[in-house]
Amino acid sequence: MDDSNYNEFVRSIRSATPTNQALLFLYLSHAITTAARESYPSVNDRLTDQERFAVLQDINELPHRNVSHCLALLKGDRERFPDDVICRMLRPSEGDNAIVSNALNWALREGIRRFNRGSVAESGGSASV
Repeated sequence: MDDSNYNEFVRSIRSATPTNQALLFLYLSHAITTAARESYPSVNDRLTDQERFAVLQDINELPHRNVSHCLALLKGDRERFPDDVICRMLRPSEGDNAIVSNALNWALREGIRRFNRGSVAESGGSASV
């Protein structure tokens, strides 16, 4: 993963209000689902069905974590994940699939860009990770 994207994401989270954190996580979730399109057969015919399933399974967990965290933030739940923990959960490890790692890297860049611009509806197409 590109450390500069991750570090910018962490800085943004740490300095944001709970509402703005939720917005940033929602922008990130939107970008992650866009990036997942890279595994669709019509976009990427190089993947086997098993590889496609693994990518979609790994990527699906990311928006799930984000939305759960957003709900906790917006409800003021004191039992939510601390900022550093939720950020680490979104950072791929060395053993992760390259497509997932690239998708998350792109999604972090896109999520931060959209958050800074205030627009979620800009990218309707493929992420081109």
